[in-house]
Amino acid sequence: MKMKILFPTEFGELGEKARLQAAFLARALKGELHIMHSVSKPGALVRLISGDHLEEEKEEAAETLEAYATALAIEGKVPVFKMIWDGAPAHAIVEAAHHIKADIIIFGTLGGAGLRDTLLGSSVNYVIRNAPCPVLTIRNQPQVHGFKKILVPIDTLKEVLEQVKWGVKMAILFGAEIHFLGLMTGDPEHNRQIDFRVRNAVKYAHAEGVEIAEMHLDPQYESTVSEIEQIATAIHADLICVVTQSEDEKGVLTMLGGGSIADRVVNTSQFPIFSVPANGH
Repeated sequence: MKMKILFPTEFGELGEKARLQAAFLARALKGELHIMHSVSKPGALVRLISGDHLEEEKEEAAETLEAYATALAIEGKVPVFKMIWDGAPAHAIVEAAHHIKADIIIFGTLGGAGLRDTLLGSSVNYVIRNAPCPVLTIRNQPQVHGFKKILVPIDTLKEVLEQVKWGVKMAILFGAEIHFLGLMTGDPEHNRQIDFRVRNAVKYAHAEGVEIAEMHLDPQYESTVSEIEQIATAIHADLICVVTQSEDEKGVLTMLGGGSIADRVVNTSQFPIFSVPANGH
């Protein structure tokens, strides 16, 4: 069965960058591409003042979507399917992913969450926490020639095995080398757990025939995100693979504290981020 790649787009500059990546990824995976655009019904006050133009918006979106689909079919040389979805973008993306049983979601993002996003959860964070599959977010130039160096920061989350499996899977797919980065702190017990997990990750990757570079990081935990970014820059990484937690698994205090390391990496990194869901899909 072909892998299904969901590509939500708002047709802007970010969508254009992500489109190139989506076409390349679909071709590399020999999968099928599902391109979607969401249209939200305006609120009562907006409808009262300016009228309800929902159907007109859908017609315009359908025309633009057709042009995108044609370009993607040519660029990716893969089957392309189109969808117009009702609802706010973040919820629509998650619903569509469930509907088509997507294997990967890919879209462009600005990132850089402010206070409002930290408190309420940005659209990007909502998608990566609730999607039934991994999410690839693109901010700057897409890697249209494949990923060559994949950075996998390893923490004490129980879902690290899924993170490692997907990192290795992407490394095999693109012939990339993988860098396991143990996130150390000043706690000896924490560091023993990290060391154990890194060694197991290395064994797994070796067994799969992947080229490996093992590293450990020893910063203060609060500065880990910037350290990850610096390491990614130093090794010329072109993909960072993280594991995320669902809304149900994240408490209010965690969100008020800035979210998990994965959330902060997604929000601030200039690198493409491959977010593996905690539910093990």
